[in-house]
Amino acid sequence: MGRCNLMVIITSSSISSGAYESHVISLAEALKGRLSDIALFSFSDKKMDMTKKGVIDKRLARLKTILGEENVTLFKNKGPLAARFQIEKIKNIINIEKRTFLLCQNYYAGLLGAAVKTELPNVHLHVDFKGVVPQENLLYSGVPFIVRLALFLCAKVFEKRIFEHADSFSAVSERFRGYLSRIYHVGRRPFLVLPSAVDESRFFYKDDLRREYKKRLPYGDSDTIVTFCGSMKRWQEADSIFRLMKGMSGLSGYRFLILTLDRKLAERYRQRYAIPADRTRIISAPTDEINGYLNASDICLLLRNDDIVNNVASPTKFGEYLVTKNKIVISDNVGDFSDIVKQSEYGVCLKTLDIDAEKLARELDRKRKPSDDEIDKFKEEYSLKKNIEKIVRLL
Repeated sequence: MGRCNLMVIITSSSISSGAYESHVISLAEALKGRLSDIALFSFSDKKMDMTKKGVIDKRLARLKTILGEENVTLFKNKGPLAARFQIEKIKNIINIEKRTFLLCQNYYAGLLGAAVKTELPNVHLHVDFKGVVPQENLLYSGVPFIVRLALFLCAKVFEKRIFEHADSFSAVSERFRGYLSRIYHVGRRPFLVLPSAVDESRFFYKDDLRREYKKRLPYGDSDTIVTFCGSMKRWQEADSIFRLMKGMSGLSGYRFLILTLDRKLAERYRQRYAIPADRTRIISAPTDEINGYLNASDICLLLRNDDIVNNVASPTKFGEYLVTKNKIVISDNVGDFSDIVKQSEYGVCLKTLDIDAEKLARELDRKRKPSDDEIDKFKEEYSLKKNIEKIVRLL
């Protein structure tokens, strides 16, 4: 592993978030096979119900099994009052005689890393940008405008400080790397693209799984299943999703599947758009069953608004839809993925969210599902293995 003796990972998302499995746990497992000394700092939730607590406890136990109990620390809060304590905890596990690689995911973790770097300059600080947080706060945080503006400005300060102190960077898309490189002077410092990777141990296609989960729904072999998997948050474009399903509900043979933890809200959307209940399934599936339901699907939806947040994004769901052999409907300008769909024969890239359902259905009829060769090429490029190889070269 070159001159690196210790890797310290500071995560961005809460341990209960949907992206945590692919962004943190899979990363820890893969790196543990390459590097013996890894310490992880993560964040919990201020409020949690029993379901969320169960998820957190399960993930925490898994991390401790992978890395060792003494190498996993869970912080409860983010913010100025907690930051000084967190910085000291991170510094305490760093031996200045060892070469330490500090991998920080996104803005708050990057700020902690920058503070550690100013006090321990021999640490190599790498910041991995998962999303453009200032604009996420401004456009999607759902609080009054003055608060959103304050959050935007704070995140821009974080961003500037990170680029002042970090030794290397990565972003989830080529568009994101280009966006940040145009704003800040990066110079000769390495700047990688580490896209959201498909966890091949959890997402794959099998004919047996497709038959089993179609029976569970239960939908017939001739039915075309249109699926959305995700939350009902504003940036997921729930209105556009259900409006499209409403249009398709008038077409023969179409059935709908919503995989979400927000079941009650999804049901309200279904009623608002008057989508027939007998043609719709709304399911909060355990993580290990999502793959089965995606195997049963035929068409998957990934719709986003055309703004900077989505323009630089790398939604994990894209790869999960693709490797489970679904046709994909994606809106234009979603990270690097919209261009992939434009050049493919297995999907449709929409120029607008004002969708003519019948026209889209005819266009999808002319498309085919992804081939094994296309899936293999995607997995080769957008894989955790490929991301790890890039990180290892820095180490």
